[in-house]
Amino acid sequence: ENIREVIAKGAKEIVLTGVNISRYESEGLKFSALVDKILNLDGDFRLRISSIEPDRFDEHFFTLVGHPKLAPHLHLCLQSGSERILLQMRRMYSAKDFMTIVERIRSVNPNFNFTTDIIVGFP
Repeated sequence: ENIREVIAKGAKEIVLTGVNISRYESEGLKFSALVDKILNLDGDFRLRISSIEPDRFDEHFFTLVGHPKLAPHLHLCLQSGSERILLQMRRMYSAKDFMTIVERIRSVNPNFNFTTDIIVGFP
């Protein structure tokens, strides 16, 4: 309802942000289903997903990356390209998972852009 309201008031961009947003679930509605629901709202707006970890992408999400209302950009957390360091950091994903997601998204939308963050000096 909040999103419908701000779109009705003329908002041109909706940004989904939070900690571990790919793990979002409310009343059985998972993150990709929420994104789908927002993308299919009426109005002239764009949806941007701010920062997301590569540990919970499902097949449904990959069907959405070509949607014209979805901003073709993700800040996809990596933090280290080393599998050993990612394990030490207790991350729930691997560098391979990261690359698989990038490749899957780019297979649907070759112009999709990515940013990431790298932690230098861990531990």
